[in-house]
Amino acid sequence: MAMSAQFPERALRGAILHFIDDPATLGLAAVRFIPDGLLRVAGGRVKAVGEYADLLGQLPRGLKVEERRSCLLIPGLIDTHTHYPQLSIAASPAGTLFDWLEQRAFPAESALNCPGVDGRLAQRFLAEMLRNGTTTAMVFAGVQPDSANAFFRHAERLGLRLICGKVLQDRLVPEALRESVAQARAAIEALVRRWHGQGRLAYALTPRFAPACSEPLLELCGDWLQRYPDLYLQTTWRKLGTSANGYSSCFHNGEGISMYMITTAFCDHARCLLMPFI
Repeated sequence: MAMSAQFPERALRGAILHFIDDPATLGLAAVRFIPDGLLRVAGGRVKAVGEYADLLGQLPRGLKVEERRSCLLIPGLIDTHTHYPQLSIAASPAGTLFDWLEQRAFPAESALNCPGVDGRLAQRFLAEMLRNGTTTAMVFAGVQPDSANAFFRHAERLGLRLICGKVLQDRLVPEALRESVAQARAAIEALVRRWHGQGRLAYALTPRFAPACSEPLLELCGDWLQRYPDLYLQTTWRKLGTSANGYSSCFHNGEGISMYMITTAFCDHARCLLMPFI
């Protein structure tokens, strides 16, 4: 289906808040607020934005202006850390982080081993994401390579800007959610070649967190960042405390920080996001 047919031209009138530069650099000078604005989109892209009075006369004949003056029109939101396989367990508590993983997250992610579940869940996740105004995200898939393929396929169809990667983990998780380093290497190779840079999509190396990753698996991430410095890296960084159930024994100094130096040493050459859990 052509982009113009999938995303027909629209014109929306309302208050508009957007940014013409990076607010971290320019401060308030980067912010633009238009009390009575007009947003014109076509083919899934912004064609014009400005004062309603200035742009009204430029609209094609017959294009109806949609009334949104009771709303604030803003650019799509950006989610920097989310797990699409965990959609079904959102807001489901279970004690400590590791209790929650064992009782909620791991069973939900194991469900991706059933044929067709990944595609249905990816479609539901993206629909819910868009319903809440999020158009860009960094996303953890499951450890299963097909879970990443399913997510990318649906994201590509929608023309979204999404960064995703299959989870990497080879220890301290259920056997059904583990993989060998060789399996991880082959899966990354196939996924990067298929999806990285495809349209608006990008691939992220995704070691779950240090307890679940052996040193060879983290070294594999470092190797990939050296080979392809335009890849992203996303992970969860959490100081291990009393809730770690002995997981700290996996590390040379009792914490996961030294282990992550294997991969974060390459962050000067890669797009890297460490999501802290305190």
